[in-house]
Amino acid sequence: MVLPRLAAAGVSGQVLAALTAGGAFAAFLSTSSGLLIAMAGAMSHDIMRGGVWAFRLSAVGAGLVATAAGLAVSGKAISVLVGWAFAIAASSFCPLLVLGIWWARLTWIGALTGLIPGGGASSAAVLASLLGVGPSGWWAVLLGVPAIWTVPLAFATMVGVSLATPRAVPADVLHKLLALHLPERVRQQTAPGL
Repeated sequence: MVLPRLAAAGVSGQVLAALTAGGAFAAFLSTSSGLLIAMAGAMSHDIMRGGVWAFRLSAVGAGLVATAAGLAVSGKAISVLVGWAFAIAASSFCPLLVLGIWWARLTWIGALTGLIPGGGASSAAVLASLLGVGPSGWWAVLLGVPAIWTVPLAFATMVGVSLATPRAVPADVLHKLLALHLPERVRQQTAPGL
């Protein structure tokens, strides 16, 4: 907000600052409304019986929960909150996506089992930080930046459980990985059925 006023003095600087604020607010609203629609659609389809009424009820419920969560952390810096959100996402979805795309031995049991300690531990660490557990020393670092240890925990759990359950690997996993990674021209020459 300061940069537009520094770039142009007087009324033109105020207009630039207003345009910047309006653009930021529009980006915030479009992102949050898109996430709310995605949550409401998933909840109304997967948890409720579907339909317009279920979607509207899910949208109101998800909006109330998000509003309450936002008000609960209103005293925290936005940079800390964004870091925590990325830590939770990295601890749950990053190992799943990396192993699912690049490792042919990942099983569905290993994938589901790895989501629990990764996402659960990072969420618990964030909650502990919010409650003030471990205010100094190593505990503060490990709870304040949980991805340091929760991402390797999720990877190790997915790999370990997948190696322990080799019968759950789909029979056509190599064909799917080749379809993902080989260019179409090479796929047609080496494996025409892909």
